[in-house]
Amino acid sequence: MQDLDSCCADPTCELPVYLFLLRDLNSKLEYFSPKPTSFRSSSTPPGLSGITTVDFVNKIQTVFASLRRHLDSAISLLEHGSESCQTHWSDQSSMAALRFSFMLASEVVVTLESVVISLQKVIDKPVEGTAKHKSTIIQELLVTSRNKLCSSAHKVLSHDWNDIENGWKGKGEMVQKIVHIYLENCESTSQSLDELACSILPTVSFSSRTTPEEYSHGFTTLCSSTFAVWYKELHEQNLVILGKLVKEAVQINKSKATPQPAAVQILMEKLHRSVMVVVALINICKTHDKVTVRTMAVKYGGKYVDTFLKVFEFLESQFQGHKQLIIQLFKDFQMGTRTIQTLCSEAKGLKQTSITCKVPATKRSLERFLFRVKALLHSSSSGCTFLMGNLKHKNLIGQVVSSQAYVDGENDNNSDDFVENVAEDDVVRNSEDDGEVARNSEDDGEAE
Repeated sequence: MQDLDSCCADPTCELPVYLFLLRDLNSKLEYFSPKPTSFRSSSTPPGLSGITTVDFVNKIQTVFASLRRHLDSAISLLEHGSESCQTHWSDQSSMAALRFSFMLASEVVVTLESVVISLQKVIDKPVEGTAKHKSTIIQELLVTSRNKLCSSAHKVLSHDWNDIENGWKGKGEMVQKIVHIYLENCESTSQSLDELACSILPTVSFSSRTTPEEYSHGFTTLCSSTFAVWYKELHEQNLVILGKLVKEAVQINKSKATPQPAAVQILMEKLHRSVMVVVALINICKTHDKVTVRTMAVKYGGKYVDTFLKVFEFLESQFQGHKQLIIQLFKDFQMGTRTIQTLCSEAKGLKQTSITCKVPATKRSLERFLFRVKALLHSSSSGCTFLMGNLKHKNLIGQVVSSQAYVDGENDNNSDDFVENVAEDDVVRNSEDDGEVARNSEDDGEAE
């Protein structure tokens, strides 16, 4: 019977019906796949309990002819139908997958990612005898596919999933995967990281009831329930970017040729942007008190410092030509390291073991960073001197607290105590003008 509300003359060509058939068939085929991905649902599709693969194939053989006939009719409608019908199809097809299932839409994005990865492998290791024009075509196809992949991932992340089944429970891994795909394939990963870490994540509410106004950033999948997986992925992506920058810096340092000033300047700016991202992520802990988030801040903060240490030889070689930029880099980085110190200290006082177990490794990383900065400034002829002092103990919101508030009674006399040792923060002064160049913008660098 024809749907009176439909603009299509042939009711058998309605898009949602055939999308449902294709999806249903796809889910059943995936169930019988010998190598399901980790993201596929482990639940049994309706009607498949106890049926073998051979029986299933025998049962669906008769379906293909009818399905092909209906799909041919659908294609014909798109090619030769009226403009109103084409619009009808276009409007429904653009959101049909999203309306159906978050997990299904995500799996489509993951599948498209596998296609992009395959194309990249073909370009990286072309098959012998591949013509040059074919390689060019593959390269163009890869660019188009990456753009489509980024767009699709963004749609999944920004779609309104108010009616999502069981909320976000059990979907964190997939959300992180889609965020990963989006960041890896967007036009500028570092720029997207900067926007997310510095402007968007700090605005996320941890309230159980999120109002539409709180989704003004555009990513409706970013909420209190999914914040931790977004936060983790941003840290991991920023570490990847820093790793690439370190390799670039090492190559410049090893090169016998004199590096181009413009290239060095660009690399410095990229390093600075990466530092600002990790500082923004760490400082989110000043307003969000979730232990899982603070644990990741300490963990990834320590990893970031470890990786950043590998770029010091490059900074030393470029210090004379980019002194102010490098000093500003240290000043900004210090805003993050101080927050890490406070997080570790508060966790110690509150006995938050998920954080305190990471303190020793992070402490060693911060100590190495501290003394590498000292060594760099000491070895340079810039007139800078490096001073260390016991700083006032402040909590995350900047209030001065007693040093005993953070010290565990069993470790009061431990010379390696994090508060007593690493909290002796770096205060770098220029002996020529007594100007501060690596201390917090507040007065917490004043020695007691």
